[in-house]
Amino acid sequence: MPASLSVVMPAYNVEAYIEAALDSLLSQHDLPDEILIIDDGSTDGTPGKLERYKSYDLIQVIRTENQGLGPARNLGLATSKGDFVYFFDSDDLLEPDFVTAMKKIIEERSPDIILFSGESFTEAGYESDFSPDYRRGFSAVYDQGVKAIRPLYDSGGLKASACLYLSRRELWPESGLSFPAIIHEDEAVFLPLLARAGRTVVDNRVYFRRRVRADSIMTSVPTQRHVTSAAQLVRALSMEFRNNVDKTAENALVWKERIRNQTMRYIRYAGQCRERPDLRLVLSVYKVTGQPRLLALALYTSLPLTIRRTLGTLIRKLRSNGATP
Repeated sequence: MPASLSVVMPAYNVEAYIEAALDSLLSQHDLPDEILIIDDGSTDGTPGKLERYKSYDLIQVIRTENQGLGPARNLGLATSKGDFVYFFDSDDLLEPDFVTAMKKIIEERSPDIILFSGESFTEAGYESDFSPDYRRGFSAVYDQGVKAIRPLYDSGGLKASACLYLSRRELWPESGLSFPAIIHEDEAVFLPLLARAGRTVVDNRVYFRRRVRADSIMTSVPTQRHVTSAAQLVRALSMEFRNNVDKTAENALVWKERIRNQTMRYIRYAGQCRERPDLRLVLSVYKVTGQPRLLALALYTSLPLTIRRTLGTLIRKLRSNGATP
């Protein structure tokens, strides 16, 4: 019997985009077996837009209080019945043969996880230089997901977005993983999920189209929630590294780089929100990564704004005079 596929789509205040996203699912050459829309407490016209799709038997709308993207995905995962699950954002698009291609790979390879490529496109009327690349860089098959981590890192294709992979539904409870209630929740689960997966397929073909728009998580101005979420993410990745990663394996370098990058983001968010970084957290990361630059940046960000401005002016003057500060 062919494997079944569930699509989980969280939706929060996306009245301008939800119809295009759903239509890209309903225009598939082969339809998914079910589409679970988690209306995460929308306060705009999103619920009204969803009324149009009530007649579709494969669509189920679940309305909840606003909890965030991670809990909405977890609810969809727990409710889904398919053999495989795909997390799709409600403002993005899919190529029309996505479901057909995924089911063919499942039939031929029996994977735990399928990683594929995506492209970004900018919403009409929105000007931005932000245009992330979501290509994996190569196609391959591995008998264990952990073996794909270093090749993906080397190719620049170690992208964590949950919209860029399809997974066996039971892999989630088997691995004990779920999405945390933070911003950048997909970063917290991607490497652990991949490390626990069995057969893993990497397909470099583009199936996913990510919309770059105003007021999305990717383009929004950092808030206190961004700072708190980034700190929680750093703690989660550091704990996973300490407890479950072979420190002698080549993948240890990838983990250290991932933790370093997320710590840099945390420090940057803290600085933008005029908050002092948690130096104890940064020190614990330094012990993992061995990179003193993190400590230096955290200490600099902890300085009063007037002192940082003075130092910035001094550094610019030294550079203009050909000196190295």
